[in-house]
Amino acid sequence: MIGRRLLLAILLFATLLGAICYFGFSLFQKSVSKTNVERLSPQDINAKSKNHLAFNNYKRSIFVPYWQLSGSNQPSDLDSQYDRYIYFGVAGTVDGVPTDDPGYEHMDGFLSMAKGSRWLTIRMTDSEVNDVVLSNKTSQIKVVNDSVRIAKEHGFDGLVLDFEQSGLFGTGEKEITSFYKLFNENAKLGNLKFAVTLYGDVFYRKRPYNVAEIAKNCDEVMIMAYDLHKSRGEPGPNFPLSAGKNYGYGYDLLFNDIEKLVPAEKLTVIFGMYGYDWKVDEQKRPITQGISLTSAQIIKEYIERCDSLHCTKLVDPVSAETEINYVGADGRYHIIWFEDEESTQKKEAFLKQKGVESVAYWAYGYF
Repeated sequence: MIGRRLLLAILLFATLLGAICYFGFSLFQKSVSKTNVERLSPQDINAKSKNHLAFNNYKRSIFVPYWQLSGSNQPSDLDSQYDRYIYFGVAGTVDGVPTDDPGYEHMDGFLSMAKGSRWLTIRMTDSEVNDVVLSNKTSQIKVVNDSVRIAKEHGFDGLVLDFEQSGLFGTGEKEITSFYKLFNENAKLGNLKFAVTLYGDVFYRKRPYNVAEIAKNCDEVMIMAYDLHKSRGEPGPNFPLSAGKNYGYGYDLLFNDIEKLVPAEKLTVIFGMYGYDWKVDEQKRPITQGISLTSAQIIKEYIERCDSLHCTKLVDPVSAETEINYVGADGRYHIIWFEDEESTQKKEAFLKQKGVESVAYWAYGYF
């Protein structure tokens, strides 16, 4: 009798436990379906990448800064491996586009060297100047008209507006969208393509851009997928492939955000071919602001001399980027993180999965 009661008790307990597990799992499934966030591990990305190693269909563009076209190292021709050359560029100011700006002065040199599709960037990277432009319709019209006229006169195929604005989410958002719409309408009247740049952390740091509306008012959205870890902040990857547990954000979470708002065929991802050298304490906390170095400089000065510098080099599987640790001549610890061609190949594999077939590089001469 006792054995039968014990058996019944065990069966009852098992039944209750099964019901609880089923109910709990159902709730878990519902909560996951609501969040709909895909965090990819490096293993997931690498496994999927094996079937997406052909990048020949990608459109490759390169930004050519005006300062790379001056001095004794000025090239006679730009590399022919790119589909598009984007000149960076002329300045957009309160008074329109000035012709005494160094960007304007080096433009003809760029045009004589670039073979293929050529686009013109309007540089608007000063937030204080941009605030004034946003508050003044006359200034906006002058910038737009000058940009379209210069592009047409010099045979450019399209315009890229690099309008970089700090501020809280929502501050000036309507004015920015209106300015982009004005640019797009006038570019179309001039038979020019129109692209805009957006910060890679536009969602992560709540920047004042209405991405969905901006995407409706341009031909192309160019994501600046670099500088997630700032020179004034903690050391870290330029822009991680995966957010992982330590980085907070990365390509995986960026695309969870942006693919809902911008179609893949309208996206171009820009790789920043540079990194920072931070001087740090024993806990790897920055002592001074990081120093910006191009990928070419880092490879020449640190990767190729790593043995003599007694440095350590690690390719981080989570971010896909390279970390270098070394001790400087002053006895201080240093950490370098940077983007290189190997890390961009892994990121291109991820982009291929997402249907993105256009990439760009910042910048000519940096790698």
